[in-house]
Amino acid sequence: MSEEIRTVLSKIERETLQIIRGMAPNSGSSVFVITPSIARELLTKVWPRQRPLRRARVSEITRMIRNGQFEMTHQGLLFDAEGWLHDGQHRLSACVMSGVSIRVQCSVTSNPRVYKVLDQGAKRTVADLYDVTSGESAVCRFIVSMVWHLNQVLAPVEYEWIWDSEIYDLTQELLAFAPKKQKGLSSGVIRACAVMTALIEGDADYAFSFYKNLNNLNFEDLPPVGRALIKRYSVGKLVTNQSYNNKVITVGMFMHVFNSKNSDRKNPSPRFDKIDGLFKDTRVEMVSYVLRKGLVDEDWSGFSRVVKPPADIELKAAENV
Repeated sequence: MSEEIRTVLSKIERETLQIIRGMAPNSGSSVFVITPSIARELLTKVWPRQRPLRRARVSEITRMIRNGQFEMTHQGLLFDAEGWLHDGQHRLSACVMSGVSIRVQCSVTSNPRVYKVLDQGAKRTVADLYDVTSGESAVCRFIVSMVWHLNQVLAPVEYEWIWDSEIYDLTQELLAFAPKKQKGLSSGVIRACAVMTALIEGDADYAFSFYKNLNNLNFEDLPPVGRALIKRYSVGKLVTNQSYNNKVITVGMFMHVFNSKNSDRKNPSPRFDKIDGLFKDTRVEMVSYVLRKGLVDEDWSGFSRVVKPPADIELKAAENV
């Protein structure tokens, strides 16, 4: 017979929990300080048809709480007239995981149809939140992922430092200088490589002109390595989709071609065994850059865990790009 594990609550916590549960069946809202112990108790009565808990979302909110970035909004906890939790399980789970108390608005509704329309509004994008263009957002978000992890995202508030940095300034400069898009040659990844080359090599003129001529298909204005790249593109051998493997290859190849030291090379892609090294070197350089410039410190949430690529990743030969 299994023993029931009970949460030990202080007197104030017991009183707060009693008030929250006493709100039902009347409709209304009030703001409460939710401790991890109260959160654990509230999670014992989650509506049975609630969506599955998303661990990545819980981890994201947990980091925000620990870093003091969690803010109270009108979206808090929602209970029905019988006291079942309909909205807020991710916030409560993050509160438990973080071990830190949070202030949230608790609401009760007697409308049984409310759950069907929860979270149905248009989600605000990074571009909406910080008044930047979608193109600028794509470039900067990828550079953040280079510093943290390619296939996982941080909450926008965790990297808002980027909008007051040289990274963003150079991104704006690139997109103003070379606005034309060529399918397969103007992704956020490729643009980010031009910006990172400018930061690392200090030669924005070369990298930006290369990118512009590439997207304008100005064959004669490109150096030998650029012409070779265009030839590969024209026969459909340049694949830049968003898989982890192809992001690594794309970064390795474009950091190679955007570097003026490689202008006279006849092959746009470094040797197969060099691709992964170029990618890792770029990541190290960008981590060093954001630390050196004081954009983040070593306690930044993006450095909160060891980053490892999926175990089954194997780089494909560069000629298959």
